[in-house]
Amino acid sequence: MQNDTYSVEVIGFTDTEQTVLNSVFGLSARRVPKYVRHTPADGMPNIFLVDSNDEAAIKQLGVRNAVGDIQVVLIGDNTCGTNWVLLARPIRWMKLFQAFDAIVGVVPPAVAATPATANTPDATQAFAKPNLVTPASLTASIEAKAPPVVAVPTREALLEKIAATTAKMQSFNPAVGNDDGECVGSG
Repeated sequence: MQNDTYSVEVIGFTDTEQTVLNSVFGLSARRVPKYVRHTPADGMPNIFLVDSNDEAAIKQLGVRNAVGDIQVVLIGDNTCGTNWVLLARPIRWMKLFQAFDAIVGVVPPAVAATPATANTPDATQAFAKPNLVTPASLTASIEAKAPPVVAVPTREALLEKIAATTAKMQSFNPAVGNDDGECVGSG
């Protein structure tokens, strides 16, 4: 039988992020499984949620999870040399739930059978527990939001644009581009 409530010990984070996380735990009360903020009286948590950019938080995690047998979700810029799940800032509640669900082995309920289209994922796809580097659903989401490719002009194109702009400026102000280095009309 599967547990329906998991405790999460939060280590690090700013006051603002702590407020966001409190809201996330509040949202969790409406779903199964539920994720609750861990209290020291509860013993060890099921999951650690750690600010990977906070050195003190990483050190505290090392003390609390010295054996490394409790799964960790890192929020920040680096994995600290581990293969734990890493989520970038800002904290997004849905991605956090997906990471937690993957850690505890929860498979989302089957989606009602609807025909798959080119723009929607196949409704029959199973959700597999990721390898804890980055959940597959997060990778797909990140790749889908990749910035568009921007064409960088060549040096020649830039020089042509500068020459054209200089020519236009000369037609408005004859002093621009005067070869003798003096302004027109100066004595």
